[in-house]
Amino acid sequence: MNIPVNINWRRVAGITLIFIGSVVLVIEGWPVILTTLGFTTNGVAAGSIAAAAQSFFYGGATTGLFSALQSAGALAAAPVIGHILLGAGLFGAGTAASV
Repeated sequence: MNIPVNINWRRVAGITLIFIGSVVLVIEGWPVILTTLGFTTNGVAAGSIAAAAQSFFYGGATTGLFSALQSAGALAAAPVIGHILLGAGLFGAGTAASV
């Protein structure tokens, strides 16, 4: 039994580009997200969301997820802007190709 298959290769390519762009953005963008939340290389930024969470939930003794985020923020290297632009470009091209 032969079943005809119509594959929209433009849509497949678009979805693939969206996926790859999203992966690049997540991998390269997490240091920016952590810094924005207040987990910096110098510790928790005063007046930040991280500082408010620390004060509300933990006080002076932090553990678990908060400590893991702070460690990641302290070790985070600034992402290469080209990588972020590449991810955004791939995502945008994929979106345009999928329509």
